Amino acid sequence: MLNLDIDRDDARMPILSEHRWGPFDFWFEETAPLYDIAPIASNGNTGRFDIRSMTSTAGVVLDAKYDAQSLRLMKRHSSLALDLVFVQRFHRGGVVGRSGERAFAHRPGDIAIIDYAHQFEGVHQASHLQGVYLIKESLGLAQEEQLPTLHFPAGSLAARLLGAELDRLCTPFHDGKPQLRASDFRRFLSCVKLSIAGAPVEGDVRTQARGALRDLICDYIERNLLSPDLSTTSILREFGVSRATLYRMFESENGVRCYISNRRLFGAVFDISSQQMRRGLIHETAERWGFSSDANFSRSVRRAFGTSPGDLCNTPFDAHNPTAATSWNPQVVQRFLSIGRIEQIAA
Repeated sequence: MLNLDIDRDDARMPILSEHRWGPFDFWFEETAPLYDIAPIASNGNTGRFDIRSMTSTAGVVLDAKYDAQSLRLMKRHSSLALDLVFVQRFHRGGVVGRSGERAFAHRPGDIAIIDYAHQFEGVHQASHLQGVYLIKESLGLAQEEQLPTLHFPAGSLAARLLGAELDRLCTPFHDGKPQLRASDFRRFLSCVKLSIAGAPVEGDVRTQARGALRDLICDYIERNLLSPDLSTTSILREFGVSRATLYRMFESENGVRCYISNRRLFGAVFDISSQQMRRGLIHETAERWGFSSDANFSRSVRRAFGTSPGDLCNTPFDAHNPTAATSWNPQVVQRFLSIGRIEQIAA
């Protein structure tokens, strides 16, 4: 059972605090229980990772800085993580990816609530991320209940609310005095529950309907990314919206054409980063994902990552596997996943 029933509001929860850092190669050992990861060359990389964590019986609060990477949560991971929910926010960097046929993009200031029962894959920029791992029991959910991935854009009411509570939990990392107060954790859990339950949506009915239609259009785009016929014109014809309405829907993406280009770039980069370099790979990938030329593809990659497509092909998935538990974290994450909670922090 979770134990947050502490009488005094300022009571501190028992935690195990850790600060781990080092060459980015060791990042793979830190994250191996949860993901398959391959590094991506980027001019934003530092060659190092830095992760701070506070682990309690209620969950794991973390603050992580890491280099660009492609990441997969596969069936073998999700089968162990059915009870795990992650609430995340990027301070810097971000991720674009897909879960099934649903595309996602999480940018600085956005809040995402992710159910690890779902498989997903994504391309991360060099990033600074904060988040909290929770078990479904703490949210009043059964293990078999599956949540859709919830995404609250920066500036929305839910993002501001959850962001403020994340700040409250993560501030001790920067004060140099890691601690969790039971009252702060209860507030955070209450806000997460409210967000999952469906707090009132901001905006009028027309705005909400436009958001629902945008989701349908995004799903259509994702299913047809490899089709050379996918275009603004085909979308207008398929959904019967005006060009002005379509632009407003994707204005934050600089228009639907830019959105499609970015989704194709994600697919191409993800394909390349999961393979060893070989003759013709760049050309085949650029052609498959609809780039007009190898040069155009190279320019797009360089704008996004500050490097050439060939530099993305260095390491395939599963090239980094921990040979031993070189730090405490993989063991505690494994225990967290296998029994659904951390019963003995320092066992």
